[in-house]
Amino acid sequence: MASDWVIPVIILLATSAGTIPVHAALYFLARIIVKRTPNQVDDDLVLYLRWPTMALFPLIGLLVTLPFQSYMSDGVIGAIRHAVIILLIAAATWVLINLVRVSSRVATRQARETREKDPLGYRRVETQVVVICRLAYTVIVLFAIAGVLMTFPAAWSYGVSILASAGVAGLIVTLAARPGLENMIASLTIALSQPITLEDEVLVDGEHGYIEEITAQFVVIRTIDERRLVYPLTRFTGSPFQNWTRTKLEKMAMVTLTLGLNTDLDKLRERLISVLQDCTDWDRRSSHLQVSGFEEEKMQVRIIASTANGTAKARLECAIREKLLPFLVSPPTISRGSSRTDVVQMSGPFEKLGWGDGTTDLASMAWPPDPIRRRPASILKNPAV
Repeated sequence: MASDWVIPVIILLATSAGTIPVHAALYFLARIIVKRTPNQVDDDLVLYLRWPTMALFPLIGLLVTLPFQSYMSDGVIGAIRHAVIILLIAAATWVLINLVRVSSRVATRQARETREKDPLGYRRVETQVVVICRLAYTVIVLFAIAGVLMTFPAAWSYGVSILASAGVAGLIVTLAARPGLENMIASLTIALSQPITLEDEVLVDGEHGYIEEITAQFVVIRTIDERRLVYPLTRFTGSPFQNWTRTKLEKMAMVTLTLGLNTDLDKLRERLISVLQDCTDWDRRSSHLQVSGFEEEKMQVRIIASTANGTAKARLECAIREKLLPFLVSPPTISRGSSRTDVVQMSGPFEKLGWGDGTTDLASMAWPPDPIRRRPASILKNPAV
């Protein structure tokens, strides 16, 4: 009795093992062929399909050999066939996933050739590849799970009962699947319209950072202090946010200084040019020093300089502040805004009008002077003056 099932099992195992040398020979032949072609796509195909196809060959051999096993009962053959079909679905899923990986490598390789000339375009392609590939992985796995479930007769009856009821159970399933469907639609929206791409500089809910990862369910933002903020995909398709690198990477560094009204702006400009010339983060497109406003006895000076990206912008702003600080605090090179009262020497018409000895406290002197109170008695006697 033992020989009745030992011989069929040996035959099945031998058939499966016999397909492995066939696969190895085909793989060796494919390697020789692809080495002689200049295209890199066939190399990727051979590399990524080697192990999935190695799993497929023995399973196909088993499936072909099973009908000829007359020594086995129908129940045993049916059980083995069922297991082989499930394994075939898993192997086919593996093949499809690796085909998607090959496609992503081809698209990324083509975009990488223009990375230096068009970094923003490269980031767009990279974002599309990442999002579409992950969405494709999800769809392939879901179909594989559905295929495995459909091999069980109970799953068919359960599915028919759900479709037949079309009542509370159907409503519950629909509500449960709603977040997944929303995220799937959001993934397609991000992949096609691209409101965000990888390494985009964004401002979301008052948090500033960079897009680090885009998955099928959420987006990870990396802040400057190395925190990670996780948002659902629908946050970027249904609510407003700021994308500072949507169309270009170049940024303008801006530093605001509060200085005294008697500041020598020409010397400050000379110092600024010297500072910018020593900074590698300045891309030398443009630089400006402008007076942007006044506050009582002070003025607001705005410094603007161009940079290649957001990271260089932050570094350049810090460098401008650090390198201008010694220049601003060293008198008498330049005057800063201060709360003290400046005493200045005044001569000429003020002395002739009899306003002291030429030393006047500007803080105690109203301007313009009162026409009656400020004039000397000698002038008041002459109405013509």
